[in-house]
Amino acid sequence: MTAEPRLRPDIEALSALAAVQMRLRARIERALPAGVSASAFEALEQLARTDPPSGPGELAEVLGLSRPAFSHMLSRMEQAGWVQTAPDQQDGRRKRMILTAAGVRIHRECLAATREARRALRAAVAPEAAAAALPFLRGLDAWLTAS
Repeated sequence: MTAEPRLRPDIEALSALAAVQMRLRARIERALPAGVSASAFEALEQLARTDPPSGPGELAEVLGLSRPAFSHMLSRMEQAGWVQTAPDQQDGRRKRMILTAAGVRIHRECLAATREARRALRAAVAPEAAAAALPFLRGLDAWLTAS
């Protein structure tokens, strides 16, 4: 006698998220200019915002990277001339990351290079379906961040 498989939507959802994340990163990375990783593109995207993360630790957390992994990526981005770090004006013990002119340029190149992939994604996923998934994804992210 074989046991009936139990439905485990929680486990299936996590497995689906992992698979989707890997495929999405691979598709984005294929479109990016040479030398730009998906993580670097995400960091550039965050730094290009009107209200970017306040420092390296905060950006590492937003990107879901360990501090050593983020430190390595930040070093590579600094060597490429895309970002520079400077002391925080309000707290000299902290550092701030600043997107350089070269960083703005590579960010724009990344946006142009990924435009078609982003357009295809928007066409493939109905806005209502994406909106319906947001409460689950935000709740999961909040729980994981707090844990």
